[in-house]
Amino acid sequence: MTRTAPTVAALLLVVACSSTDPAAPADGGADAAAPCPSKGDPMARVRGACIDKTEVSRRSYAAFLKDSATLDRSKLPAVCQNQPSLVPDAACEVDATKGCGAACDQHPQTCVTWCNAAAYCAQMGKSLCGGTDGSLLEGSATEVLRASYWVAVCGDGVTSAAGATVQTRRQYCYGDQKDEGRCNIGPASNCPGGKCQSEAVGSRSGCRIPEADVFDLTGNAEEWLFMHDPVRDVYFSNAVSWSDGLVTKCAELGSAPLNVVLPSIGFRCCAQ
Repeated sequence: MTRTAPTVAALLLVVACSSTDPAAPADGGADAAAPCPSKGDPMARVRGACIDKTEVSRRSYAAFLKDSATLDRSKLPAVCQNQPSLVPDAACEVDATKGCGAACDQHPQTCVTWCNAAAYCAQMGKSLCGGTDGSLLEGSATEVLRASYWVAVCGDGVTSAAGATVQTRRQYCYGDQKDEGRCNIGPASNCPGGKCQSEAVGSRSGCRIPEADVFDLTGNAEEWLFMHDPVRDVYFSNAVSWSDGLVTKCAELGSAPLNVVLPSIGFRCCAQ
């Protein structure tokens, strides 16, 4: 997994509050337009679209696998239509589930490829989180960050800035000041002795955006996003998780090739 380091050269986002913010309703927060899709995990309507309130849990993904024979692969991105398996990687799962005990089915489903995640969301009538309109965002880290619905929800909007830097109005999902221990992030905060692990989705009530009950955008699992860099042929995720506290802000991305699986990368879905 390659991460966007917190430097200008590494394409971090620096945000000024301007009118170029994508996906911003008049009140800048939650809104009451059309209802969100009801299949799959509960969603919240925020900034003109819908986002899962939590990361997809192992229980939800297991239910999807039982019904996966009905998946219409023609609705998937072309690169995913011939992917052979939707089952999480077994070796990766051994690492991902260490220590999670009886509550493991409520932890985020990790150890899935970008295509696995896209397939789950498509089956729920949703997509991975890309543009506000559900589109796949393609471009450099700076380009996709500026248009990302997920980043706008986490950081209360993004704005354009000179050069390769973009930033969010708030640095973290809960606010602008870092609060150690509020979210499940890696060794820089609450992970003594290298005993990092995921937690049940939505279990930290303070790790939410102010506008709605949307949890764990900062921390717990890193999340695959509906974003692709065609030049490097890598797929993006947000960069912060229970295993890595070096980058913790809304406007920081990780990237990896299509079929990478890691015990720290899960996902959530979005919809119009």
